[in-house]
Amino acid sequence: MNLTEEIKPLLHKHYLNMRNAVQAGLNGHLVQKSFEELLGAITLTDSWRPTHISRLAVKTLTDQSIHYVLRTKQIRRAHGQVMGRIERYDRTIEILTGQCEPFEVWWPFFLEHDKTVLITRSEHNNKVVFDINDMIELPPWNENLFENGSKSIKIRKGAEISWLMENRNKFM
Repeated sequence: MNLTEEIKPLLHKHYLNMRNAVQAGLNGHLVQKSFEELLGAITLTDSWRPTHISRLAVKTLTDQSIHYVLRTKQIRRAHGQVMGRIERYDRTIEILTGQCEPFEVWWPFFLEHDKTVLITRSEHNNKVVFDINDMIELPPWNENLFENGSKSIKIRKGAEISWLMENRNKFM
């Protein structure tokens, strides 16, 4: 994460400006995207970082009878499909329309609710809601696995798939 003491006041000004944009009646979805895009320049590979994975997603990713590309295309990141976590849009609108908070309050809230989980496309489409305790915990972020890959999650054969294969018996 690229958060310096110099950047914190800039982010807070952005927060205040986006709050004003929402209050002025600008499109909430566009303001949300604008707000998150700048914050993504700070969080970098930690943006939308998954903490857990569903058992079906592990099964899908480790099924070697299916081509690697087809397996990875079945995986989605999800925010609000875990009890206690908020969808991205709802989180950001809550930050921008709720009580005006200092940086030290809204930033940790943003980061906490920027975490995701990995689930299959079918689980995502069916809006399955998970208890985090029923999911498989992914390795700590400092191991550089399951990072943000710009528009998606990095799922590499030699890294993430290998980790899942090595640990599959513990999960299933």
